[in-house]
Amino acid sequence: MSLRLDWSISHQSFFSDHQYWRGLSSLFAHANIEHLLSNLFMLAPLSFFLTKYYGAWRTWFSAITGGVLTNIIVISDYHHEVKLLGISGIVFFMWGYWLAMYFMIERRETWIRRIMKASMIYIVLLIPSEFNPQVSYLAHGVGNVLGLLFGLMTYALNHKKLRSYDQWEIIYEPEDFQESASAHFILE
Repeated sequence: MSLRLDWSISHQSFFSDHQYWRGLSSLFAHANIEHLLSNLFMLAPLSFFLTKYYGAWRTWFSAITGGVLTNIIVISDYHHEVKLLGISGIVFFMWGYWLAMYFMIERRETWIRRIMKASMIYIVLLIPSEFNPQVSYLAHGVGNVLGLLFGLMTYALNHKKLRSYDQWEIIYEPEDFQESASAHFILE
């Protein structure tokens, strides 16, 4: 006898059968070990970077909230019987969140350089190398857009606090300063 729990979410189960718990449970269910490992491969380093900069509580609360919202938005567009499971929505949400925060906070780089770096990350890590009809690319896209929006909103609400951590260091050579000072200031 096999014990198999169905933690997936579908339009039918969530909206018609009112099984709202599936919004959360579907994040922790995976089709197979390959599915789980591919998500963990992306999730582990990304969660390390985000929790280091934004704290574990904020990172995981927003990621799980974003994952639940992603699943609800995606299944609202799917046929009633299509089931969704996995943490891909969270992974792509976290990438979007990181990208928005990186773009707004990292001021040591020019805008062009930030766009180039982010584009390379997207091309290498986030664009699939092959099409698989079992994969919900809609969940990837929705999660990423929600992450971008959440990151921009987080920055907008906390920009003064985030900017207060900026430290600028001006490095100059003493002889350069003396030439500049004598040209622009009257020294007594």
